[in-house]
Amino acid sequence: MKISNRDKARVEAETWPEPVPEITNDMALKHGMHHISAISSDVERTHAFFGELLGLRRLKMTSDFDQPKTPHWYWGAGEGKPGTIITYNPRVIRCSRSLTNRAVSAMALDS
Repeated sequence: MKISNRDKARVEAETWPEPVPEITNDMALKHGMHHISAISSDVERTHAFFGELLGLRRLKMTSDFDQPKTPHWYWGAGEGKPGTIITYNPRVIRCSRSLTNRAVSAMALDS
């Protein structure tokens, strides 16, 4: 059964239904991290930051699996090998105070 464009049976078969006390070898990532997901309220400003200011290449423009009308963009260093990829997911940010003290202050990508 598909829910919001996602195959629920496949997801359930590939994930653990209960919290686990430790990560075992069969659960661990074999080849490191694939990507980081960023949350922002404006895809164009996000592209200006990642693409224009940081010089990352836009690798892919697609839609979110759960919300097909929502953009899901990817940027990466060089050819975009795993470990250099950042994705964007839009969210409406409602906050009455500044979050600047919680912002990312440094990031390094292994190209």
